[in-house]
Amino acid sequence: ATVSHEMRTPLNGIIGLSDALMATEKVAGRKKHLGVMNNSAKKMMGLVKDMLELTAVQSKSVELHLAQVDPDMLLGEVVEEIRNAVDKRGAPTLKKTVTLEYAPGGAAMVEADPDRCYMAFKHIVDNACKFTPKGKVVVSTKSDPQGLLVSVKDTGIGIAEDALVRIFGAFEQEDDDHKLRKYEGLGVGLTVAHEVTKQHGGKVWATSVKGEGSEFFLRFPECASEAIERNKKLAA
Repeated sequence: ATVSHEMRTPLNGIIGLSDALMATEKVAGRKKHLGVMNNSAKKMMGLVKDMLELTAVQSKSVELHLAQVDPDMLLGEVVEEIRNAVDKRGAPTLKKTVTLEYAPGGAAMVEADPDRCYMAFKHIVDNACKFTPKGKVVVSTKSDPQGLLVSVKDTGIGIAEDALVRIFGAFEQEDDDHKLRKYEGLGVGLTVAHEVTKQHGGKVWATSVKGEGSEFFLRFPECASEAIERNKKLAA
């Protein structure tokens, strides 16, 4: 974590300076090279952010800041952020061939850490959009006797059955050959979501048909503090 924090300062310097130079550079070739430098630094900053998130949720000293959370509202904010996200050129990051739909189910309030829930929700929805070349991603919620259930269903590339557990491990994608991976990223988003739900006394899992799509589920108990205490007693 210390190394990741130390990397942010020089990366911010590179991004800021290259932004300033691109704004005044008149020579097209030089401006293109500065753009490559700037984009590379921003990608590296994204990787550093992922590592910091992973370190934070895996820390044994992590403390949840529990409050009453409206899951429908929180997921609505996640969906809107992803729908409206743009890259450095101002172009939408959500593929034009992908529709992101949200179907809130009137889920009841739950006791949870809103910031960590937001983090988990965003990683799962981002992941679905990333691995869906065309079609749609549908996010929905519902309450049941066990608490909150969030579903993120896509029409993407799907996941082989033997990889449905492994993908929640750190630095994992279904394609375990790092040299031949088609999709960028460290493969920590699903791990973060897994750790966050586990810390709340919940869980995350997926079902999938290769070539047809996947559905990810996040389960959160109605009262995280009670679920955590119950799990501690069972583990004792």
